[in-house]
Amino acid sequence: VDMRYYWAIAVKSTTIDGQTQSQDYSSQSAVVDTGTSLLLMGSTGYNMLMNDQGIQQCQYDSESGIYVCSCSGNYPNIQFNSDACNYLAVPSDYMINLQGGYCALGVQSNGGLGIDLMIFGDSLMRNYVVAYDKSNSKVGFSSPESEQAKNEKRFLNRYLIHN
Repeated sequence: VDMRYYWAIAVKSTTIDGQTQSQDYSSQSAVVDTGTSLLLMGSTGYNMLMNDQGIQQCQYDSESGIYVCSCSGNYPNIQFNSDACNYLAVPSDYMINLQGGYCALGVQSNGGLGIDLMIFGDSLMRNYVVAYDKSNSKVGFSSPESEQAKNEKRFLNRYLIHN
């Protein structure tokens, strides 16, 4: 974890519906950011996602700058692979409900932004319990059903004051 400016993890590869991109991400960082709603992907992984048949059915809205999709479409799983573990985003994670049966694609490319990193925003993080360990410079993800997450919830319920 690089904590000089933000919490980040190293991502080695991206897998989209079982196909792992061949590019090595040894230098690619993913910032873990609770203040970001979307998932910002590297341009290679993003292009791989945009070539998926389901995603190709989405329409780009130039006024809002987002892709609008049918919420009932068939979209791929996205998995980010690191040395420590893999982080899975299923379509219900990265599709943002609009209205009238439409969803917005909650994924953007970092291409053209002048940054060489990814951002794991709410699209990825909402289905994990994320713990920041400042003392040991670590960030951890666990399933909400895991025993570790249940222990963390018990700790928080015991020691935090609720209004």
